Amino acid sequence: MICPHCQQNLKYKERGGQTCGSCRKRFALEPRDNKMRLHDVKLMRLSQQLGGNGAYRYTVGQLHYNASRKNVRSKGEFPLGFLILNVLVAIVLAVVAVIGDIPFLLIPAGVSVLGWTLYIVYRVTTRRSRRIDPPLTRDQFRQLAVDGWRKTYGQDLPGLVRDHELSNLPEHSSTPVLAVLAPDRGALAALRVNDVVNRDRVTLVHSFDQVPPGVPIALLHDISVAGYVYAGRARAEFGSRVVADLTPRPKAARGAKAALRLLQPWPPDEQVAWLRASRLLDDDEVDWLSKGWWTPIESVRSSNVVGRLRAVLRRNADPDERAASAVGFMSWPS
Repeated sequence: MICPHCQQNLKYKERGGQTCGSCRKRFALEPRDNKMRLHDVKLMRLSQQLGGNGAYRYTVGQLHYNASRKNVRSKGEFPLGFLILNVLVAIVLAVVAVIGDIPFLLIPAGVSVLGWTLYIVYRVTTRRSRRIDPPLTRDQFRQLAVDGWRKTYGQDLPGLVRDHELSNLPEHSSTPVLAVLAPDRGALAALRVNDVVNRDRVTLVHSFDQVPPGVPIALLHDISVAGYVYAGRARAEFGSRVVADLTPRPKAARGAKAALRLLQPWPPDEQVAWLRASRLLDDDEVDWLSKGWWTPIESVRSSNVVGRLRAVLRRNADPDERAASAVGFMSWPS
């Protein structure tokens, strides 16, 4: 790892006790001692990305999810290449065993076939219940990375807003021009820490009865079947007052290198059927979500969420755009 102080490339034996063997200064994270392989330089780089080099603030949840991204990227994929290689090896062993009259070679070939058969059966029988989650819980990550950083450097990462600070920030504008509706406070955290309430006159609400009367509504939710079912309920409740969904499309979450893709048990069939019939999403997007894939809205960077919000505010302020929205042209930004 690279020392965050002197930039020296350190071998494991040169950094015992979380202290650089070159400059003798202490660092916060030893990559070999945590499941996420985090170190100080990686965490600082991630902080700069989330904060847009000082332009935005971000939460512990955003930091946790984005630090987990590479750890979960390859999980859940079927190891097809490895299977093909093992099948070829098993075939070669079997052929050599028969031609060369070396019967003991059939043992590793048979073990390989049996092992892969059991693995495939396991994959099929557990496909509806498999999970892919971050390697550390949020509390474990906070203790390791956030508290560890503060203990070492005497202050938090630049731009980070802790949970106790978040709870003191306003949620409601006295003169709102837009309400952002989400199923819980966590989904609204990125907007809240970037002070859209005061700067943009936006009210942040997490239940239907909190929505102020007569104010246009934008939705924000997880990229999941449950998230879009919630969006459907909101549209049914508020009708044309819902002018936008700030949530990135599933196709973006599925294809973007920077997106976090997690796996949870398959959603109920009736929810998938409703989502498919609603035509809110393309069929391939529904197919992906129906297999349990999802992206937490808390994992999306503040710059993305705030940028989407301000685009809706600009659009809603324009009378021509507002007229288009009323007939549905602008109701579902990608």
